Amino acid sequence: MFPVVVGLNYRTAPVEVREKVSVHHSQIVKTLKKLKDSPAIEGVVLLSTCNRLEIYASTKDLEVGIQTIKDFLQNQAQDTEQKILDYLYVYTMYQAIQHLFKVASGLDSMVLGESEILGQVARAYELSCEADVNNKMTNVMFQKALAVGKRVRTETGIDHYSTSISYIAVELAKQVVGDFEDKKIVILGAGEMSTLTMKHLVAHGALTIAVSNRSLDRAKILADECGGQAVLLKDVDAYLAKADLVFSATASKGFIITSEKLQKLMKTRANQPMLLIDIAVPRDIEPSVGNIEGVT
Repeated sequence: MFPVVVGLNYRTAPVEVREKVSVHHSQIVKTLKKLKDSPAIEGVVLLSTCNRLEIYASTKDLEVGIQTIKDFLQNQAQDTEQKILDYLYVYTMYQAIQHLFKVASGLDSMVLGESEILGQVARAYELSCEADVNNKMTNVMFQKALAVGKRVRTETGIDHYSTSISYIAVELAKQVVGDFEDKKIVILGAGEMSTLTMKHLVAHGALTIAVSNRSLDRAKILADECGGQAVLLKDVDAYLAKADLVFSATASKGFIITSEKLQKLMKTRANQPMLLIDIAVPRDIEPSVGNIEGVT
């Protein structure tokens, strides 16, 4: 058996490429089983975050195994011209294991040492166990990687002063809009990224926060933590019409906020500016909204 990883990340591919190959969390188990059906793949784990998509595999034929994963990514991106191949990296044998250890330790993250990635690696491994697509090699690789990730943080303190994408997003917003106390803020999504964003906002003095999600129960859980309001995603337009600041981190497969929708909303705001920060992959906010007057 030979270990291999094929993937792309924030260094090798822009967000418009990464979102094409992203796998929705509800489809990961199904995708893993599909990959495992290939005769060349003996064990497989799929790591999908906002900054990377990587497929780790144990294969009895390196060439065939690598091509199988490349074919899957090309199909996922609906890429008939093989352009996606320009953004991929491939590591095999010792380099594949070394790369996984670096990822789990936060050494390959956009924010050096960030702790979220360790939980994401653990979740990826859990899903592969749920799908029953592991073999001895992938089991050992990920169990060791998780142990290494914890040890690195314990012995070096690398995450003591690190930040996260959510933290950086909040800091960026503060630079643009100033204090949060008098700002009306909307958070789209109620997952891990939204939860971290909310906590950073509250720590910076935010008082008026609305949390919008497809599940009202999940929105309420997060909103209750910050004394905010919960609203269904389908009803969020009324809150967007009054918002000064919007953070978006849903798992939607398409745009939540389109240019057409925002243009209509902005006409009701009497020139009140709006700052939108999209930290989702695939993106929640249509990029062309930046061309609308008053929108940043």
